[in-house]
Amino acid sequence: MKKVYLLLSGLTLSTLSFAQFRTGVMDEKPVTLHSKANELVSKTKATSVQKGGGDVLYSEDFNGSAGSWTTSGANDSLWLFDTDGPNGQFSSTTQIIQSPTAGNGFMIFDSDGYNTTTHGSKDDDYENVSGNLESPVYDMTGIAGATIQFYSQYRTCCSRTFYPKLQVSTDGFTTFVEYNASVDNVGVNDFSYSALTVVNVNSFLATASNKQNFQFRFVWSGADTYFWMIDDIEIVESNNYDLSFEKLWLANIKTANEHTSIPQSMAGVLTVQGVVRNLGISLPTNPQITVNIYDVSNTIVASEVGGSWDNNFTNEFDTVTFETTIDLSTLAIDEYFVEAVISMNETDDVNTNDSIGRTLYISDYYLGQQNYDVGYFIGSEGKGRSTNTNSVAMKIGNVMYVPNTTDLTGVELTFGRSSSFSTTAGEELEIEVFEVDYTQPFVSQAVTTGDLRFFTITSAMLPTSNGGKSAVLNFFQASGEQGAVTLTGGKYYMVAIGHNGGQNKHFAYTYNKGDEDGSSRLYIGSGATAARWYTIGYQSHTRMVFDPTASLDENNSVINKTNIYPNPTNGDTRVEFNLTNASSVSVKVMDITGKVVYTQNESNKAAGEHTIDINAASFRSGVYYVTISTDEAQVTKKLIRK
Repeated sequence: MKKVYLLLSGLTLSTLSFAQFRTGVMDEKPVTLHSKANELVSKTKATSVQKGGGDVLYSEDFNGSAGSWTTSGANDSLWLFDTDGPNGQFSSTTQIIQSPTAGNGFMIFDSDGYNTTTHGSKDDDYENVSGNLESPVYDMTGIAGATIQFYSQYRTCCSRTFYPKLQVSTDGFTTFVEYNASVDNVGVNDFSYSALTVVNVNSFLATASNKQNFQFRFVWSGADTYFWMIDDIEIVESNNYDLSFEKLWLANIKTANEHTSIPQSMAGVLTVQGVVRNLGISLPTNPQITVNIYDVSNTIVASEVGGSWDNNFTNEFDTVTFETTIDLSTLAIDEYFVEAVISMNETDDVNTNDSIGRTLYISDYYLGQQNYDVGYFIGSEGKGRSTNTNSVAMKIGNVMYVPNTTDLTGVELTFGRSSSFSTTAGEELEIEVFEVDYTQPFVSQAVTTGDLRFFTITSAMLPTSNGGKSAVLNFFQASGEQGAVTLTGGKYYMVAIGHNGGQNKHFAYTYNKGDEDGSSRLYIGSGATAARWYTIGYQSHTRMVFDPTASLDENNSVINKTNIYPNPTNGDTRVEFNLTNASSVSVKVMDITGKVVYTQNESNKAAGEHTIDINAASFRSGVYYVTISTDEAQVTKKLIRK
C-alpha cells in the first residue's frame, strides 16, 4: 500500500516535500487559471484568508519609504525601499510583488543585485548574505492573540531546506521565537508567487512577558538566495474561534494518489482529505466538514457531513479525512466542483475562510491528476537553466492507480512554450509503461512492463504562442510497435515520456506547483550521478487515455460515411453507414465498462448506404460505444444517452 506522511510547519502548510532532486528553471508566473475556479471563486482558497476577522492593530504599506522600520545583520544594507523589483529588473508590474499597494513601493532584500554587481552574473558563486528587517516596538498589552500578515514574494536556488524566517520578541531579540515564513508550493531555483502569508503568534502571546515591547523581524540568509519582497504588513487581533481550510485533496493522500480526471468506469466512492488551521485563541469542539458536489449549473448534486481528525487541534494544524458514501460513478460525464466546508459547535468568528474546493472531471476515458484551480507554469527539466542550449536526456511521468483491468490506448500531454522554454519539432519522444510497487524501496518501485511506443514531435502538436497545448499520443499511431497496453486492475502504473535531449533539442511541458501525494516522477542524471528516478515536487500535466475507439480508422475502406443521429439522444437514434462491398453486418452497443447492452445482426447486406434504428430509451444516461462490424472491418462511434 502507498504510504506518505503529511508534514505541517509551524506557520503554514508548506509544500509537502517529497522532492529529492531539482534542476529545472521555471517561468516566473502561471499562465492560465481554470475557468471553473473563477466561476466559483467564492468557494476557492483564493478568498479563504481574510484580514477583517479582528481589529487591525498595526499596519505598514511602505508608502514612499521604509517608514519607521530598521535593519540589522551582516548585510542589512540590502534591505531597501523599492518600486521595480530585484536589481531593478522588473519593469513589468506583473513581476513585482502583487500586493494591494505595490504601486506606492515595498521593501526588498536585494541579494540578487548585490551578487550581480559583485560577481558580474548570476552563478553558483553567490555569497552567503544575511540581513534583518525589524519592526518598530508595538504595545501588545491586553492582546490575547494575534496574527502577523504580509504579502511576500521571493526567489531561492538549489535547496528546499532554505526558507525565509519571521522572528518575534519582547526583549529586543535577545530571545525570540522563530517561524517559517515561506510561501506555499515554492520550488527551488524558482520565483515564489505573490501570496498573503499569515503567521499565527497566539501561542507566543499566551506566555510572553513585557508585551509592551513586542517586535517582529524578517530574516533572510543564505548563499543561493536572490531576493525577498515584503509589503502591506498588518498585526491583526485574533478571534476567539477561527478555523481556516488551508488545503484539500480528492483522496487520502497518505495511502493513495489523487485523481482529478477519472473515467466514469473507474470512478468509485469519494474520499477527501484536507488541512485545517486553527487561527483562533480557543479550541473548537465537534469540528466536522460538509462535502458538496456542484455541477456546471452550480447546483448541488451530492452532499454529506463527516470526517475524522488526526490530532483534534492539539496542534495549530490538523488533517481531516472523510471517506464519504458518494459514488462518483453515478455522476454523468461532466465537470464538477467538490467543496468542503468546516463547521464546529461554536460560532466561527470568520466564516470567509471556512470553505475550499477542487475541480473534478468525470470523463469518458481520461485519468489524470492536474490541479485545474491554480495557474500552470512552463518547465523543462532536460534543459535545466533557461540559458542552456543543450538539453540532457530525461523522462517524466505521473503514477496513477488503475482500479479495473483495461487497455491503455495512449497518453495525453501538454507541450509548453515560453520565452525561456520551448519544444523542438522533429525530435522523438519515447513512451514507456511502468508498473509501480509502493511496497518496494523508492529506487526500485518503477519496473518497466517492456511496452515502448515512439512518436515524432510535429509542429501541429506545439503551441504557436506562449502557453500550453495538449496532444494525445495514440498508441495505435506510434512508430515501430503499436497497439494498446493492457493494465491489470488494482495496481499503480506510470506512463513515462522520455526525450533524448541534445544541442538545441528541447522538450518543455506544463505543470502545477505542488505534488503533495508524491506521484510525479523524474528520471535524470546529473554530472557523475547516474540516471535514476526522483520525485520532483510538482505535477506535470499528463493523462492516461483509455479510448476504445483509438484503434479504429473512421475512413475505413469497407465501412465509411458512418453517422449516428440524433446524438445525444433521449430515446430512438439511427445508425447510418455505407458498405463498399456486400457483407453481413452486426451492430453492438457497449457501455463504458464494456458491457454489451444492445446487439443486432443483419445478413447479406448489399453494397451501398444503410440505416439501423436503435431504441436507447432503456439505456442509462451516459456514454456508449456503437460498433459496426463486417466480415472485413469494424468502426466504432460514440453515442451519448441524455
